[in-house]
Amino acid sequence: MRDRLVATFVGLTLLVLALFAVAASYVVADVVQDQERERADRTAALMAAAVGARLTAGATVDQDYFTSLLQDDERVVYQPPAGERITAGTVTVDGPRSTRAVDGGGSVTLSLSGRSMTDRVSAGVLPLVLLSLALAAVAGVVAVVMARRFARPFGELSIVAAEIGAGRFDTPVPRYRVREADELGRALRDTGRRLDVLLERERSLAVTASHELRTPITALRLSLEDLTLWKQVPPEVAAELTSAIAAVDRLGVAVTELLEVRRDDALDDEVALDLVDLTSTVAERWRERLSEQGRDLVLTSRAPVPAKVAPEPVRQVVDALLAQATDGGTGNVTVDVSTLRTVLRVRVTDQGPRRLPSGVLHGDAGVDGLAEAAVTAESVGGYVTVQDAPQSRVMLILPHH
Repeated sequence: MRDRLVATFVGLTLLVLALFAVAASYVVADVVQDQERERADRTAALMAAAVGARLTAGATVDQDYFTSLLQDDERVVYQPPAGERITAGTVTVDGPRSTRAVDGGGSVTLSLSGRSMTDRVSAGVLPLVLLSLALAAVAGVVAVVMARRFARPFGELSIVAAEIGAGRFDTPVPRYRVREADELGRALRDTGRRLDVLLERERSLAVTASHELRTPITALRLSLEDLTLWKQVPPEVAAELTSAIAAVDRLGVAVTELLEVRRDDALDDEVALDLVDLTSTVAERWRERLSEQGRDLVLTSRAPVPAKVAPEPVRQVVDALLAQATDGGTGNVTVDVSTLRTVLRVRVTDQGPRRLPSGVLHGDAGVDGLAEAAVTAESVGGYVTVQDAPQSRVMLILPHH
């Protein structure tokens, strides 16, 4: 965008300067031509008067006399009343000319060289060209400065839009003095808030539906299985119950597939990445805040941990774990990532005592910040758990594909 603004501004400036230079060149050429005509008339009149006075005084008029009166770009032809004409000057006659009668008879014709007029026009136009080039250079500098000023907000907003598009709906949106940029920023803020609410509802619905549907289906299946084992149940009834169990199994599979499809539609696509790199990027955001409290952030994992996960939900959960350790914990905060057989673990530890009951956290746990993180983790097939240890150790467990 900035390059297009610079090109447009400079192009318009050059167009205006070119039109100005062309118009000014015609004006300068007309002025120089008029001046040259006036000079030819004036010089011819002076020569005619000088020749008349010289003839009256009885002196001779020859080529050397006229040569002494001429400039380098002039040529004169004297036609006496009787006799051959006298020519002085060797320049090419392609400029203005003027003829004047001489007292006592004859005439003087003065001609000017066209090259002289061209040189004067060039000398008059050159400053205009130099001025136009200087103005074009100034316009280019001004265009770059102004384009950077006007394009900067939109460049920043494009980055914010990409962050929101990636699922980071809490990305701060700056405010600007440029009205259009500020309106665009306000629209992005509103969009981020609405998308955040919608995504949270989707995740809550996925988790709630999982608990509310799968649990009764499982209980129903167990009840039917138990009935088939009763001795009081006739064989034909047991056969019907077995058929019902198969139908319940198909219902359970359908519910599972529906929830998986809904989850896939609502969340980011899973991508292959290094979980250590993803976690480190999130953790670095908290280093400065911990440093202000006189605490340190320690990243113990160095070797890559390959994973296939939805990046943004994982990033949000890890961010919530770090927020809980930073705001509610004490001492240094340690983050480690590891692979435990069939699962991946991101563990956040601070040096304070354990503040939450050990075990898996759910969306109804009532723990500020972590309740939402628990819902987000469950929506991607993982969970948040508190380790049974003296220190505060909260972990994100993810399936290892």
